[in-house]
Amino acid sequence: VQAKNDERKEKANEPKDLGKINLEPGDHFKGIFGRDPQLRRVMDALQLAERTDRKKRKNTLLDGPPGSGKSQLMLALADMLGKEGEAWLRFDATSMTRAGVLELIIDSKYVPPIIFIEEIEKCAEEHLRWLLGVMDVRGEIRRTNYRVGNEAKNLNAMVIASANNVKLLKSLMSGALYSRFQNKIYCPSPESEIMRQILIRECREINGDEAWIDPTIKFG
Repeated sequence: VQAKNDERKEKANEPKDLGKINLEPGDHFKGIFGRDPQLRRVMDALQLAERTDRKKRKNTLLDGPPGSGKSQLMLALADMLGKEGEAWLRFDATSMTRAGVLELIIDSKYVPPIIFIEEIEKCAEEHLRWLLGVMDVRGEIRRTNYRVGNEAKNLNAMVIASANNVKLLKSLMSGALYSRFQNKIYCPSPESEIMRQILIRECREINGDEAWIDPTIKFG
C-alpha cells in the first residue's frame, strides 16, 4: 500500500509538458541595439535546451552595470518565448522568498521550462538555496512540509538571470550559485552611438523632441 501511495505521489509531482517554447525571434528584438553577440549566445543556449528536451541546460547569467540593457533583453526574450506561467516564470530577487517560490512551483500543475530572475545577487542566501537543485544536472526542487513530509519535483528548467554586482553574487553560498551558470554573458555600458539610437527610440515612442539628444550625449 505504501509503495502504491509513493508511486501515486511521485506521478502527481511530475510536471506536465506544455509543448515547445517559441524560438522565432520575429520583431521581438528590433528595439534592442548593440546586443547581437549577447542575444546569439542566449539563443544558442535556448536552442540547445529545446533540442535535447532540456537534458542539456546552459543556465545563463547576464552580467553588467545598470543601464546596459539586461532587463530589456530579458523582457524581449520572455515576449518571444510565450505566455507567463506557461513558457516562463519571472522572479524579482528583491522581493522573492523561498516559501513563495516553492509554493508556486511545487503546487503548480504546470512547470514552465524557463525561469527568469532579475538582480539575483540582491536576494538573501536562504531564499536562493532552492535554485542549486534546479540548476544542477538532476534538475529537482524539494520542500519539507510538516503535513506530507518531503516533497520533490522534477524541474528541467533553464535559468536566465541578471546581475549588476558579480562580486556580490560570487560571495553567495561560497560561489556555489555563481558556478551553476555555465553561460556567463557580459553586457557593457552602451557606447555613444548605441545610446543615441536608444534615445531616439524612446523619443519617438512619446512623440518627443529629438533635438536635445546629440547635445546631451556630447555633454555626457
